[in-house]
Amino acid sequence: MQSQLIAVNNMIPTNLSFLMYLLVVLIVAIGIPKAGNAEAPEGNSSGTLTLCLRTDLGGTVQKGVVSIYSEVTKSVVIQQRPIEDGARVQLPYGKYTLSLNSDFISDVTRTVSINKPENLLVLSGQFELPEASPETASVGIETPGIMSCTKSQLIWVKLVGVFSTAIYEAPLRKNGEASFVVDHGMYTVIVVDGTAIRALETFNTFGPVTLVHPKVKPCP
Repeated sequence: MQSQLIAVNNMIPTNLSFLMYLLVVLIVAIGIPKAGNAEAPEGNSSGTLTLCLRTDLGGTVQKGVVSIYSEVTKSVVIQQRPIEDGARVQLPYGKYTLSLNSDFISDVTRTVSINKPENLLVLSGQFELPEASPETASVGIETPGIMSCTKSQLIWVKLVGVFSTAIYEAPLRKNGEASFVVDHGMYTVIVVDGTAIRALETFNTFGPVTLVHPKVKPCP
């Protein structure tokens, strides 16, 4: 019996040391996260921003110049370049301010957070006819309610100079409008829907702004 008590007393320090060792291992395991679970720094991730350019009436703005500023350094331009509707821009994750300048809408400024692989931003401003100089005129073509006769749903407007070789063209916006800045003179406006000519009319520019309402033919 005495020998058994001596054996138990000799085991107590050994078991206590083992328990202390397990406790230290457990603290270390909890306190240090696994490398695979560590979050990557924010600057190492980036997302794609798709830009849609619209007027306040819902029409598409074909192009403009966009300036992108970081919210951290607002006075520093990250990018500044011409873009078209539907342009895609790659940016690191973070917050940005975008400023759009276009001939056909008022200047637009928006703030966006890039925090996922795919992001969408609509830049919409009030529709404006471009400013004209004494030598040029702003021409607005208006065909309200026109519908395409083709599957493409795309209608083009062409201006052809009567006494010059000038030719201008632009797609008709969804609200039935198209805008141009042209030299003063006489022009023929042609509304083309696929292979069909839906309108044909001649006009003279007059003053800084000329609005034309060509008579649109029904679908053939």
